[in-house]
Amino acid sequence: MLKTELIALVRRHKPPTPTYALDEMAKEKGHQVLRLPPYHCQYNAIELIWAQIKGKKGRQRTSPSAVITRGARGTAARGLRIRCEKSATPFANPRVLLA
Repeated sequence: MLKTELIALVRRHKPPTPTYALDEMAKEKGHQVLRLPPYHCQYNAIELIWAQIKGKKGRQRTSPSAVITRGARGTAARGLRIRCEKSATPFANPRVLLA
């Protein structure tokens, strides 16, 4: 069998998009999984918040994990929560899971 024949055979039998067991389990429960593109942090709200925490703590010369272990309190925590809620507004549907 030639290489071109093998490639044609694979293209005939390979599904157009990959299927994941987690997606199927979510679909059975009535949820929809929204796949975010890799390496595009601007589409992922948690990545934006994490970048803000790292930037703020970097300017204060403390480690980002220090703010997490101490617990984010006060106005900074409220500000981060508000920013996170604004970033997550398009994804507020509880039936849509981000992956």
